[in-house]
Amino acid sequence: MISIGDLSQTLVMKRWQAQLKSDVLTSGAEVTTGVAEDTGKHLKGDLTSLGRISADLSNRESRSIALSELGIRATSTQQSLTSINSAWSELKSSLQHVEFAQATVDRNALSESARAAFGLTISNLNTQVAGRSLFSGVATDRQPLAGENDMLNEISQVLQGATTADEVEMRLDDWFSDTGGFSALGYVGSQTDVPPLDLGNGQRIGLSVRADDNVFRDGLKAMAMSVFATDSSLNLAPSEQIKLLSRTADALNGAESDLINSMAKVGNVESRIDRMQQVQEAEVQNLEAAKLALTEIDQYEAATKLEQAQTQLEALYTIVSRRSQLSFLEVMR
Repeated sequence: MISIGDLSQTLVMKRWQAQLKSDVLTSGAEVTTGVAEDTGKHLKGDLTSLGRISADLSNRESRSIALSELGIRATSTQQSLTSINSAWSELKSSLQHVEFAQATVDRNALSESARAAFGLTISNLNTQVAGRSLFSGVATDRQPLAGENDMLNEISQVLQGATTADEVEMRLDDWFSDTGGFSALGYVGSQTDVPPLDLGNGQRIGLSVRADDNVFRDGLKAMAMSVFATDSSLNLAPSEQIKLLSRTADALNGAESDLINSMAKVGNVESRIDRMQQVQEAEVQNLEAAKLALTEIDQYEAATKLEQAQTQLEALYTIVSRRSQLSFLEVMR
């Protein structure tokens, strides 16, 4: 029969065992990390500074993630613009001596090249990264431009009945204007730019390139002139076809210059993002150092406490094992 005294002694030993096991685990962790396990106790209940640093760290890390995402968008945007620039440059080069394209097959080939560049431009402006469109403004959930075939079909209907290069160009000017078919049917993104990223302290950084920008309207309009120059439904005279092909080359000169300016602006944003990421990383490192200064402990002292707790636990093991034949591992369970 177990006496009340034996039960009381057993409960005391169990509490002592639990406390010693906790001390061993705590001190062991502190020896390994060099950081206090119980920060409240370590800072004597004053968690104000630690809370402020932790909140600032969280904000900085969120901004770093947002900067990284903006950097990916900027890089992808630049890649798309570079691809468009290459397509326009190649088309412009092929049209340099269009006056010598007297054969129908040669003019048809130039129209096909223009259509390929037209389609590639639309494809690049419809680029998505992680499911978000780059050139749709705030409407990142959808592609900004109608498909190549759909857009050309709409333009074809507008051009029916035109008999001269001047008339074709005039109708294209109307269609690609702010109040024309392009705004209603060609561009289906938002008229609002993605808002800039707020980095605090009055610093903001944004990327605003939309598929309805004038540079892209002008480029698409220029290529459309060549696409429809040899269109059988218009049946323009060879001299009028050559006029349209030639005007494409002239129009692409201006559009390409504007495109290079857009690429330079995106490049500046990329550089700013790189600099801001470096600043953010430095500030995060400083905050982490300040946090560590508050929570770090004397590892020698922690090792001493660990040794003491282990010694006491082993002593308890000796007592308990004599009473119940338990192994040390079982005591630690």
